[in-house]
Amino acid sequence: EEGTFRAIFIRAPAILTWGDGVEVLAEYRLTAEERARNAGREAVAVAVRQGSLLASSFHPELTSDSRWHQLFVGMVQQAAGKAGKAATAKSAFPASPLPL
Repeated sequence: EEGTFRAIFIRAPAILTWGDGVEVLAEYRLTAEERARNAGREAVAVAVRQGSLLASSFHPELTSDSRWHQLFVGMVQQAAGKAGKAATAKSAFPASPLPL
């Protein structure tokens, strides 16, 4: 099905409620057993966006699907454009590794 993707969850919370201005980008359809434990709820949100904020309950970096990374990069480029700055790969990363 177009628009679906494989998501890997590691002890991730579901997003059960959200306020005005929050866009649900992805949801997880509950199994019959999960619906029975959750008062018949059909789905839970697993990715949301509000303005320049992006949140997900899954780990997009653990799959080969790059659509979430593309979305994030697009959001950064859009924000940089609004600020009158050009977003480039060279300026997006530090010149030397950050200490961990």
